[in-house]
Amino acid sequence: MENKRIFISYSWDSESHKEWALKLSNQLEEYFELHITFDQYDLDSFEDKNHFMEKGVFDNDIIITLVTPQYVEKANTRVGGVGIETKMSSARHWEESSEGGKSNIIPILCNGTELPNYLKEKFYIDFRDEQKYQNSFDELIKHITGNAKATRPTKKRSISQKPIHKDLTRIDDFLKINHKKRNLVFDSSETTDFSAGKKIKFELWETKSPSVDYYLFIFDNIILKPTIQRLC
Repeated sequence: MENKRIFISYSWDSESHKEWALKLSNQLEEYFELHITFDQYDLDSFEDKNHFMEKGVFDNDIIITLVTPQYVEKANTRVGGVGIETKMSSARHWEESSEGGKSNIIPILCNGTELPNYLKEKFYIDFRDEQKYQNSFDELIKHITGNAKATRPTKKRSISQKPIHKDLTRIDDFLKINHKKRNLVFDSSETTDFSAGKKIKFELWETKSPSVDYYLFIFDNIILKPTIQRLC
């Protein structure tokens, strides 16, 4: 996969929540393919925090929002740093969506039941159960790498056409579909011979419906010349 730049947007609800955000960021940053923009890595007293938030929203490939009730309140009322990030993130969200593309914002639900208003139509990744943290993290990686959707199966059936019975294991199973009256012309002991490298195996069937027809079936991995000689 191509390398991804990810911005972590969250609110400082408590010291424990800041530690949780750091734990998640550390796990993501350990991947060679991911670069995480995160205030605890990138901000100190010398940095312009507003410029940091602006670059975080617009210069990264993906935005991950760590959603809690406090985050939702600040986002919806545009309060504090979360409010500033939300104003810019919502602009990016609607711009990407209106152009027929995908909004590259992944909401993570840490607590509560609600998402910010501008993200309500999105699916979220549920991190509320700490016992299932690793499962949730694996799901997040699937979304980041674009592998969250199930693979569409290969077409192999038709509603309008009669199915091809590729799964039949015996020739008799195949013939009985259309022929009730059928019989083997030769016993299998006469039509199977793998001695001395001959590799002969075939079946000749006679059917009556009511006309008499013959069906010759030659098996895989045989040698054709001795097989035809045996038949004749």
